[in-house]
Amino acid sequence: MVTLTILYMLNYDSLDDSKWFTELLGLRKGRQDLLKEVSGDVLEVGCGTGINLQFYPLSSISTLTLLDSSPGMLSVASSKALSLPPPLPTIKTVVADVLVPSSFPPSQKYDYIVSTFTLCVLPSPTLALTNLSDLLSTSGRLLLFENSRSSSGLISAYQDITAEAASGFGGKGCVYNQDVRKIAQDAGLEVVEERTYAKGLFRAYVCKIP
Repeated sequence: MVTLTILYMLNYDSLDDSKWFTELLGLRKGRQDLLKEVSGDVLEVGCGTGINLQFYPLSSISTLTLLDSSPGMLSVASSKALSLPPPLPTIKTVVADVLVPSSFPPSQKYDYIVSTFTLCVLPSPTLALTNLSDLLSTSGRLLLFENSRSSSGLISAYQDITAEAASGFGGKGCVYNQDVRKIAQDAGLEVVEERTYAKGLFRAYVCKIP
């Protein structure tokens, strides 16, 4: 299980196409659970190649803004978005760095902000969430689905021992034993819901501005 998890975190875009793998770890269900009630104006940061697009309830969404720092990955996501069945919301793409607010779109508030498997590769995840909270409407929700420290003692111990080495392996920089709840709280957000998958290796959070 741990070996599979490490492989996943290093290359989740391609592995997410493997149905048996995503179902084994609960990743597909996690995305579905997180996104099923999204509506209004939505911002997804670190969208990658658009894995989440298949799970959005598009008829409930007014605008969907896809943000990523990689133009190449954003181009793939954009192509996927345009191939989705109608009716489609207004879809926008933005090349930006979640750690640099000046690179964001012009001032706008969003009903939902989505981030999946992004925090673990950022050098300052708390800063990222602080920046994103400034874009959230007062009644909005920030949705996270992330690698996290397992609730299993043996697995979490292994994660702690290997996390530093794994974070540098393959140049991905993924920290897979992070405490996402604390990161969100340190960014001034209130966690209103938490779900765990694969013995806590992956956790989903619904957050809001207090």
